[in-house]
Amino acid sequence: MFNTPILDITLGLVFIFLLYSLLATSINELIATALALRARMLRKGIVESMLSNTPDHTRWQSISIGVWEYICEFAWIFTGRPDPKEKKLGDYFYDHPLIKNYGENKVFSKPSYIKTSNFSTVLLDVLKKDFDAKLESIAQFYVSRQSNTQNLADIKSELLHGNDVVKIKVLLEYYAHCYATDHLPANNLVEKDTLEILQLHLKNSIYNLETFTKKLEEWFDDTMNRVSGWYKRQTQAILFLIGLILAITFNVDVVSITKKLSKSDNLRQQVVQSAIAYSSQHPKQKNDTNNLPAAADSTDYAYRKNVDAKFAKVDTMLNTDIKDMTMLMALGWSDYGRAADSAAVIKKYKDEFDQAMVKLQADTSAKKCSNLDACRSFALKSLYDNHWIVLKVGYVLSSSVHAVKFLGFLLLAFAVCLGAPFWFDSLNKIINLRGSGRQEPTRPLTLPQQSPQPPVHPVTINVNSNNQPEQEAVG
Repeated sequence: MFNTPILDITLGLVFIFLLYSLLATSINELIATALALRARMLRKGIVESMLSNTPDHTRWQSISIGVWEYICEFAWIFTGRPDPKEKKLGDYFYDHPLIKNYGENKVFSKPSYIKTSNFSTVLLDVLKKDFDAKLESIAQFYVSRQSNTQNLADIKSELLHGNDVVKIKVLLEYYAHCYATDHLPANNLVEKDTLEILQLHLKNSIYNLETFTKKLEEWFDDTMNRVSGWYKRQTQAILFLIGLILAITFNVDVVSITKKLSKSDNLRQQVVQSAIAYSSQHPKQKNDTNNLPAAADSTDYAYRKNVDAKFAKVDTMLNTDIKDMTMLMALGWSDYGRAADSAAVIKKYKDEFDQAMVKLQADTSAKKCSNLDACRSFALKSLYDNHWIVLKVGYVLSSSVHAVKFLGFLLLAFAVCLGAPFWFDSLNKIINLRGSGRQEPTRPLTLPQQSPQPPVHPVTINVNSNNQPEQEAVG
């Protein structure tokens, strides 16, 4: 058994990382559901990656354009995406009735998942409709390639009644001719990079429709693997921001927490016991599935209809696990510096403070002012409530810029990025190494005896019907 203070401190930190990782994951899933981030990333992968040219930008141009696109995407949540000035293949793809059918309503009009078979079906249908719209121009191009003087009407009839592979082959050849001669059609759907990819797949399929369809589906699956990577990176960035905000909001300074755990044996043992109890109650953690799968099913609708449940989940964690841990570790910002800065605050808001004092002393029914100090305390509190941005937020921000404290916040943010499954596995490994996972009693987590404060509920993690921790998968 390795019951050393260092191992206990590590175990306590890992347990804290797990709690806040679970909270950050729940908040991230709420954001992803409410803002339809999966659907937006899927659309980007199809419209801006598969069915358009690859932009030739420098690194800094890509970063600046990416930041601007995120700003626009956020604005479009409220205003709606504007219609493009010139519709391309991807726009027609998303305008197809089969894709529109996956949308739930005007707010969530784009699907989060698309079946591989539906991708090829819709793309082929859009290309065939484009062939029909450009039949006249295609027929003239086809005549110009013939050595004989076949009638234009006969050519149009022959092309119109040809099979689908012939139509797509001729359409792509027509686009290739337009790019070669730099005479693009008025409604140019297929961009050059996409044209080359489609011609390559058509050639490799030996102009067989079934094989060509499989090639398109393989192309879609490969792209979705990359899009899943994009979504994971986006999730990591969001989790980092959430972790940093949580650290600042609850004053979760990892450096300060480490010092507290190292100095207080009683506090350290309580956190360790709570961590062991949690591990024994939740023997298995859900796997990380923070992907963007290509399959379309009812999961898409389930995500959107569970926004209220995700709100409730976040609220439950804030009012149970996080609240109890905050009280146990004496986290938070306490009085926001009210005791230390009271003289300066009263001087700054002297007239408002005097008015509050007069009002409190005159209000005998409230019984708030048993003496002058009590009135002064309530009047000062009212100043902080009325000017919370300047006094409370200002105090938090000014306190957070100190190098060591900000480092403690960053440590929690980076820990949250690793995800709750990682910290759950680490928790079990450390408990096994410590050798006390089975011997330790699972006593409830209580605060140190502080009269006259009431006892605090034990820190627990909510479980679902399968006795699994209510934890969304994270990246």
